[in-house]
Amino acid sequence: MQRRRAGVLYAEAWIIGVHKRVEEFAGVTEEGERAIHAYTQRHYPGVPITKMKRRKLDMDAYRAYIQGKRDGESVSLHKPMGRDEHMLLE
Repeated sequence: MQRRRAGVLYAEAWIIGVHKRVEEFAGVTEEGERAIHAYTQRHYPGVPITKMKRRKLDMDAYRAYIQGKRDGESVSLHKPMGRDEHMLLE
């Protein structure tokens, strides 16, 4: 197996393996959002605050992305031949 391919497979497996921990870490609860808002109002009263986005890792979408990438990499493109070139093969 090529080293690059092994590295890609390792990275993909690692991402799938830790997705739950990342999701838990990256998620902002309502309570956490209130605490962040209170802190920023106290220490940075002039800075506007926007609504925080709730992000969730969609493993089905990620798997579809990876499968599409693999399928795209395995495509074989062929240059079309004209009539004269085809005759040379016979």
